[in-house]
Amino acid sequence: MPDKKILSAVLYSASTTGAFGNLTFSVNDVYITLNGQKIGKDIVTPGQISEKKNRAVYRAYDVGNMLKQGENVFGAVFLSLAYSAFIKIVYQGGETVFTDLTADFKINGGGPYKLWETGVEDQGGKTEEYNALKEYTGFDLPNYDVSNWQSPIFTDSVSSLEEQTVTTEVIYELKPISITPKGYRHYVVDFGENVNGHIRLNIRNAKVGRRISVLYSEAVYENGEISACSTTNYQRGENSPHCDSYIPKGCQTEIFEPRFANHGFRYVDIYNYNGKIEKEDITALVVHSTVLKESEFYCSDEDINKLYKISKKSQQMNLVSIPTDCPTRERHGWLGDAFVVCESECINFDLLTFFESWCKSIADDQEESGNVPYITPFQSPIITGNVDIAWSYACIAVPLMVYKAYGDKDILLQMYPVMSKWIDFITTLCNEERIVTGGIMWNDHTARDRMDKDWLGTIYYCACLRDFISVCTVLGKNCEKYEKLLSETKKALNIKYIKDNKFSNNYQNDLAHIISLELTDDLKEKQAFELLIDSIKSENYHFTCGCLGIFQMIAALERYGRNDIIYKLCKQDDEGTFLNWILKYDATTAFEFLKFNEWGSRNHPFLMGSINRWFYEGLAGIKKIEPGYKAFAISPYFPQDPWLIKAKIDTNYGLISFMAEKTDNKIFYEITVPCGTTAHLYLQNGNTVKFGSGSYTYSE
Repeated sequence: MPDKKILSAVLYSASTTGAFGNLTFSVNDVYITLNGQKIGKDIVTPGQISEKKNRAVYRAYDVGNMLKQGENVFGAVFLSLAYSAFIKIVYQGGETVFTDLTADFKINGGGPYKLWETGVEDQGGKTEEYNALKEYTGFDLPNYDVSNWQSPIFTDSVSSLEEQTVTTEVIYELKPISITPKGYRHYVVDFGENVNGHIRLNIRNAKVGRRISVLYSEAVYENGEISACSTTNYQRGENSPHCDSYIPKGCQTEIFEPRFANHGFRYVDIYNYNGKIEKEDITALVVHSTVLKESEFYCSDEDINKLYKISKKSQQMNLVSIPTDCPTRERHGWLGDAFVVCESECINFDLLTFFESWCKSIADDQEESGNVPYITPFQSPIITGNVDIAWSYACIAVPLMVYKAYGDKDILLQMYPVMSKWIDFITTLCNEERIVTGGIMWNDHTARDRMDKDWLGTIYYCACLRDFISVCTVLGKNCEKYEKLLSETKKALNIKYIKDNKFSNNYQNDLAHIISLELTDDLKEKQAFELLIDSIKSENYHFTCGCLGIFQMIAALERYGRNDIIYKLCKQDDEGTFLNWILKYDATTAFEFLKFNEWGSRNHPFLMGSINRWFYEGLAGIKKIEPGYKAFAISPYFPQDPWLIKAKIDTNYGLISFMAEKTDNKIFYEITVPCGTTAHLYLQNGNTVKFGSGSYTYSE
């Protein structure tokens, strides 16, 4: 380093997705250091991006304070298919120097890390072994001998380079609520909540070479032992649970913190720990993308507050570079899982650039035919050509929901070509009757009753057309072709399936009744809605539908003014209900199945996405009138008297804050309206009060 004053220094680190396909989709691919110190806070970098178009992403880091006079050493441990780094230094006087750090790279494989078991497709990122006896101590410090290391192999396989706009970091830390000895050198640790991340363990006076194992689990059995199956998908061929291990070198104190693997867990099971584990010896590091904002919800009903907390927590733990299904098994970007929670997540979190990034992978993975795979990033050749219209509907629904949440058209412009090509593809699947055939695989996932596949596929074709027409309208594009297709397809569905407002085959479930509301004319609408209400009541206010049906049902009940029904659905607490997860199974996040299933995930946000949205938009009554909350309505629902409700929604304009308290049939309101927006408060007496920006109190 020249003896000159440095004004600024920025290091650019660029990488593709993992070099081993599915094995490294969910793992941290790059760990970089300067003079032995980690650069940046981000982990799980670059995150899940499609490998189909050979796209790479980069991060920029301010390293001015990390440089020193004399020799500086840059180090990297990476699993990426391709990697590069350079540094830009600006000296006093304006001299600017660019240095390609990879030009002087020396590379060595092997070393202390082992990251997956051979032949297990989804194992990447779920197992990390660190053998301290094999570590390259000081390889990223001056004067390290690299004479036996190799020069890198340079490649031109990368086709594009873009900025990595959203990072994933350790967001907070948890200490145990209990540490239970289970035998000689064997402990089970409970952190009190289900999270995504890993642990940091202080190790004292360990025997050289004696492996210390850390198994991760979402649940324990009655005897206090962890349930390995709670994080393992045996049906997909996984033959081991999430497990990290450390092989000590025998120092007085060693610290084990995985650098690459991350896990879904509440409990850890530690074997071969020498001595007693104290609470200060172990910490859970909670990891997700940097998307937090100030949106909050609270009401008088503690049951509702508990449901809000577990649904939001589950969303939070599944925002890890992409919207994942769960932090344990697959950790895939299932499109169906994403769209049923998107509206709620856009209220709770700052997700504009997050979803823009994920949508780039959707565009990359779209097949030549126009088909959009139901998982993005695309995970395995076995799904090539498979079609699920309901799941892949997200390629239109998610961008439109994001636009409405934030008021930014860029994501619609970005995804318009994908949407258009997708619509054209589905149209080719229609038979002579205008019914889509062969377009459904996963059905109404987790539902008690299955749906007719042709019916469901055609319905979601209509949904794609309806939302694409909205996108065309926003972007000022001609949509007559799609309006005609929608009209013809609705008519065909009525002819084939709707008889006397009933779904005319054996699939008489709630989702069928809900969807029939979209197809009947105004004169028959009341009858169709009454069928839905009768069905819900006959089930004693229990859901019989799955992730698609619950999403549709909550929206339909709210649209037709039946918040009372939604409230009753939320308040049921026996087996097969949301509250039962908490009361019987001590849930801190949402489950995959309404009725408890030992093999199902315990951190799966999709069933509760629309419920969480309803807390804000139905109970608190804060709804967008214009995209991005440029104008918004406030029309709270009061299920009882007395009643208190508070909600905050953090928008691009600022924080909407609302409180309503009802006592003795009198209501007191407090409202904060962000600068540049307008609020419309709908009173219980039928009047409307309009507020510009500012803070107000009001009574009725």
